[in-house]
Amino acid sequence: MDRSASRSTVASNATADTLISQLDISAIQRLAVTTRLAQIDRDQHSTTLAHSPSLPLSCDVVTPPKIGGFHVVYFLEFSDGISWVIRIPFDKWDSVDARFMETDILSLKYIMSQTSLPIPRIHGYSCEDNNTLRHPYTLMDKIHGTRLIDVWNDPAWWTGERSKERFLASLAEAMVELASLEFDQIGRLE
Repeated sequence: MDRSASRSTVASNATADTLISQLDISAIQRLAVTTRLAQIDRDQHSTTLAHSPSLPLSCDVVTPPKIGGFHVVYFLEFSDGISWVIRIPFDKWDSVDARFMETDILSLKYIMSQTSLPIPRIHGYSCEDNNTLRHPYTLMDKIHGTRLIDVWNDPAWWTGERSKERFLASLAEAMVELASLEFDQIGRLE
């Protein structure tokens, strides 16, 4: 079955809207804070501020969410200034989808460990729906930036350090770095 086949926007939005109506925002907040506190406990030597009783940690879930082709994405803003996202697939879900999600996450982690490419760190995930959200999810860093589609044809944006040539050279460097990863067969990482 081709999971990348295009779907109508109307059908996708209806499916996403159904998921959004089922989600418990407070469950997302609790999951994010619990995951973050566990990470802070593990990463005491990171640049993240250590959590203490005098520094309560809270999380705001920014609504409405963004809706992509396959996921609903909520921005998560922690009280200490850290930003994450939670990606929740809104289409039907089965064991094949769970396996694809697992291998996609393994691929991201592998690329992150083998290259200097800016890959968002994955903080937690569940490929199944037997969790507090009752839906599969991925918690990951929010990447701040500008969407290329929003500025490509805007000459006022391409000034100073910003040029299409520099962007394309940077993209080519990233592609060369990715091409350096070699495998003995094609397919997903297992």
